[in-house]
Amino acid sequence: MIEAYGTNITAVQNMNVPFANKVVQTNYAVVKDSDNETFELLMPGVYNVSFHGVATTTAAGDVSFQLLADGTVLPQTVVSATTGAGDIATVSFETNVRVAVAPMIQKAKLVVQYTGSAGTIDMADIIIKKVR
Repeated sequence: MIEAYGTNITAVQNMNVPFANKVVQTNYAVVKDSDNETFELLMPGVYNVSFHGVATTTAAGDVSFQLLADGTVLPQTVVSATTGAGDIATVSFETNVRVAVAPMIQKAKLVVQYTGSAGTIDMADIIIKKVR
């Protein structure tokens, strides 16, 4: 299990969210890469991923996030809120990601992408835990 967060991040459309601060890591089934954006799932099984984000847009627009696994958007994680200029929006998602065993042990790389309007990500928190 790992929990990490980032605060006060300048947000531009289609950027990967950096999680510079690691809160806790209980094992090495999940590791955070040195880029602070990528999480690697290193063991086969099922992982629960929960994300919570708070952001402010510079102009009226959207606060939007999504999870990508190996570069592919997981559609059940696309979250968005419409905001006015300077308004704060909170969004979250939770999903399960499977890492296959056959034909050989696979790995997966996860990133959270900000797809909303320009502004500030006030806080982004992610928890990834192997559940099976």
